[in-house]
Order: sequence, then C-alpha cells, then structure tokens
Amino acid sequence: MLESNASLKFSNGKKTYGCQGIPNRLFCLKLCENKQLFLDFLKEAGLIYSELLCEKCSVPMILTPKNSLNDGFSWICKNKRDKTVCGTTKTIRYDSWFSCSKLKMEEIFLLTYEFVIGTDTSDIEKEYSFSSATLSNWRMLVNKIIFDYMEKTSQKIGGVGKSVEIKMSKWGNKICDRDSEQWVFGGSERDSRKLVFVAVPDRTEETLSDTIKEWIEPGTSVSGCMNTYGSIGQESCEYLTINHGISFTFSKGNINSILSSWRHLKSSLPSYNRSIDIKYYLSMYLFQKSCKENGIDVFVHFLEIIRGIEWKKKQLNQTL
Repeated sequence: MLESNASLKFSNGKKTYGCQGIPNRLFCLKLCENKQLFLDFLKEAGLIYSELLCEKCSVPMILTPKNSLNDGFSWICKNKRDKTVCGTTKTIRYDSWFSCSKLKMEEIFLLTYEFVIGTDTSDIEKEYSFSSATLSNWRMLVNKIIFDYMEKTSQKIGGVGKSVEIKMSKWGNKICDRDSEQWVFGGSERDSRKLVFVAVPDRTEETLSDTIKEWIEPGTSVSGCMNTYGSIGQESCEYLTINHGISFTFSKGNINSILSSWRHLKSSLPSYNRSIDIKYYLSMYLFQKSCKENGIDVFVHFLEIIRGIEWKKKQLNQTL
C-alpha cells in the first residue's frame, strides 16, 4: 500500500514498511499520517465496516465526511421515508475495536501495535506522551483480549507415548510484597515446543493433581523434580496413574526443557508484577511464543482476533 510510493528507501531491497502483509512500526506511523489511506486500510482489513445497513430502513448507509468529528467521517442513512430523510447516524467506529475509547483511531492503532509486539509501557509513554493511566488501561484491555483468546484455543499437552516435564514455581517479590507472590504450574512437552503455564492458588496436592488432569492428556509420561513429588504425593500419583494412565518419574535432573522455558518466561515478565495480573502476562507470553514458532506475525494475528469480536455486545469503558 505504501511501499511503491515510499520516499525513504532502505538498501539492498529491504522492505521499508515491513514484509508483504506484515506491517512494521514505520508502516503504522506513515499509515496514520493519511486519514483516507488509514480508513481504507481499516476497511480492507475488516477492522471497521466498509458497508453498513440502517437498522430502521434496512438500506445501505452512506459514509459521509464530517469535519466536526475527530474521525472525519460518519455513517448516515439518507433514505427517504414519507418524504422525510431518515437521518440515522452511526459512528465509523461502530461495532469495532475502536469503539473501546475516545482516543483518536490513529492513536488506538499505534497503541495496539506497541502493546501487542511487547514494547515496555515506559518506552511507549516516552515515545507518545500518553498518560500512565491511559497506558495501564490499554495494556490491561489488550491483555484481557489475548487471555480470553488463549483460554478458548489452548489445548492439553502430552498424550500416549509422549513425555511432559512439569515444575511448580513461585513468582513475585518475596522481600517487598508477600501478597504479590503467585504459584505457577509449568509443563513442557518433550520433542515439541508445546507449553503450558497456569497461575494456581497454591501448591497443595489437590491443586497440583487437578491441574495435571486439566492440562495433561491421559497416557502421558510425566517427569518432575523431587520437590514436585513432595507436593503431589504418592496417593495422587497412584490415582492419576490408575484412572488417567499418567505415569510419573521424579529425580534431581532430566527436566532441562521446563527449566529452560521457565528461564525464558521469567526474563520476559516484570519483577513488580502483581498476582492478579500474572495470568495475563502468562497468556501474552504463550501467545507471542506460539505466533513466533508458527511463523505468524503477532500484530496481524491480534487484528484477526479483534476483527472477529462483536464489540456492540461488549460493555465498553469510554474512559480509556
């Protein structure tokens, strides 16, 4: 869309505005400079309506320029009923991701890009001068969308003939705030890149047993450290083996895969994270990791997710 007319060209044929179908930051910034081009992109991507029927007349509404609005356009029904123009109007944001806020659509688009690719909040604040409250609210909204998506699409790992390494770990600042400490169950399927990370209330035998049943397929061979064995207990191991075909091996070693995954996870999470937020950071980490391993651009995938949501049925907070 922009590449052929780009005044800035990178060397050796590098794509100035990202690879085909995968926008980069420069693409997003340049796109937002041209209102008509920006709206055309949103319509083509299915992020706003390209056509809209009047709910009263059931005839196509007309997208009409309106300088009094930040969006620059509004849907208007110009159908005549009994010699009177219907006049029903709809915002161009109607039933879209952009209806979540009163910020400019271009601002929402840029914020969405930065949050989804994992830019630190402090860097976004410095770059775009948004208030910390606005950024906090928007990050939480993006996190909730991804959390809901991952909850609906996540699947169990393991299965007959497969091995899964498990480990429980506590996340939080033990010195400054004990209330922020959060137990997390982790599972890594050997010989594949499938992962499970789940926030759990504690490391009791009942919790660990229930989590294994929920996230690990029957017939799996499970490996863990001795500390994990101490948490789950002999009785639960026997129950899971007899009733779910899950066998267990506990030792000091042989869990390198899950330990490596834990290191990568912890390095990506903020040390100040609160327990109420940890589930959102876990889902974001798994979402970004899954996209990377499957060769899918995280931003493009997120746009596909929000495109499929019926926003008119959601309770929206217009203070974002």
